[in-house]
Amino acid sequence: MPENEKTWVKIVGFLLLSFASYAVVAYFLADFVNQILISRSVDIVKYDNWGTPHLMTFLAIFYIVTKSYLFSYRNHKHWLGLFSLPLFSTFSQMLWVGVGIYFSLQSANLLAWWVSAPNAVPISTTDLELALFLLLSSSFLFLENQLSSNAIHAHLSHESKSKVEQLEHVIRLAPPGDFSSLFALYVDTVNGWTYNKLPLKQKELDKRYNDYKKGNPNNIGILEEIVTDYEKFLTYQKSYIRAVLICFARLAAVFDNVKLGEGSTIYRANIMIKKTKEMVDTKSNVNFLPSIVRDSHIHSVNYYLSLDKDYSVKIYSRSTSITDKEGVLKDFNHDDIDSLILPVFSSKNDELYNCFGAPRAVATGQPQFVTDTHEEVKEWAKLNPGKQVIDAAENYYLNSKKARSLLSIPMIVSKLASDATQPDKIFGSINIYRNTADLLSGDEGKKEQFVNILTPITQALSRIIGLHLSAEQRFLTLKKELQSESQKAA
Repeated sequence: MPENEKTWVKIVGFLLLSFASYAVVAYFLADFVNQILISRSVDIVKYDNWGTPHLMTFLAIFYIVTKSYLFSYRNHKHWLGLFSLPLFSTFSQMLWVGVGIYFSLQSANLLAWWVSAPNAVPISTTDLELALFLLLSSSFLFLENQLSSNAIHAHLSHESKSKVEQLEHVIRLAPPGDFSSLFALYVDTVNGWTYNKLPLKQKELDKRYNDYKKGNPNNIGILEEIVTDYEKFLTYQKSYIRAVLICFARLAAVFDNVKLGEGSTIYRANIMIKKTKEMVDTKSNVNFLPSIVRDSHIHSVNYYLSLDKDYSVKIYSRSTSITDKEGVLKDFNHDDIDSLILPVFSSKNDELYNCFGAPRAVATGQPQFVTDTHEEVKEWAKLNPGKQVIDAAENYYLNSKKARSLLSIPMIVSKLASDATQPDKIFGSINIYRNTADLLSGDEGKKEQFVNILTPITQALSRIIGLHLSAEQRFLTLKKELQSESQKAA
């Protein structure tokens, strides 16, 4: 039930309970008070059981008591604000003074009435009831004022503490001061490559091929030149991809506030590109593939992730620039790594076979954070993907000094599409890792914040990879065409 509906139910329940209670209290106590007064030989007109003075007295008193007991701060903040006003405290004190004066003036008559003196002066029961009513009401009003004031003070203290905790959380997650400027520089540079430099270069090659088909399609020399230029363009694209990967690794180091060049901390980044089974050698080169899957028709691999050293970098120096002073791209060498192919299972029944990191990022469409790969291998073993797989994973990660902790981000061009995180819409995975545990301080909040901040560069790199894969496909097609034409000419 929504909070506002709960409030109204509580109010209605309170009114019904109060009405029933008022009737019971008024009915029994009116007669009781009358009998006491009459026994003291007071000249009094007999009250009806529903007499107005009694009913009003107990209505007011019971209302205040019930309200103080039933109603809480959470549902009625405006009541607390009202009853915490200093006016009520002052008003209560004035009522106490007034009641005190009344009892001072009537003290002799009250005493004579109480001891049943023969010459006792009749007392106005209405005045007495009113005095008692004001005394009790002012007492409860004062109590309500103090409770409300304390509740508001406690609330303000809680809010202040909460704000301090939020500020501490923001400060804890905030990246170092030079992160923002470096990030802005990288985003501006990478977007220039994504929307201008690389697409224009590819369009130029496509135009040359279209002109060749229209003009002289039998000229093998021209086709050879186009194929060679496409191959050079792929190498050209790879150099830009490595430069973007440098941005990822560098930003991770800055976000971690690690001074590279001091100590043995090394940050790396690579891309694992998604491929189908027709594009890879599934007989011998697939890592962490369970035998139950390899020899079974029930379980099937949906995709494969391929790691090539041309799409990898490592950083260990303080330099942050990716271009020279003239804006020319720096040449970044690839990392010294071995090729790797990992299976991806998108079926719920087979997801336990997905290795942590990139395969799970592609299968789920969500970033994967691994604080310690050694411990993560143990966690994966609990899912029982097969002893052969776990032994291979232990041998790979425990003997490797490169990836002790890692972050895998799925390459998604746009998060706006409803199916953007589906495996068939993802190009692959961007992997950032370092040779020590606790990448990004091992803090989940910092990891999520880092991934969110990197969204512009992640999407830019995804577009570059998309262009690269289409260019690679065109190159393979042209290469086959050239072979076919060469065979015909021979």
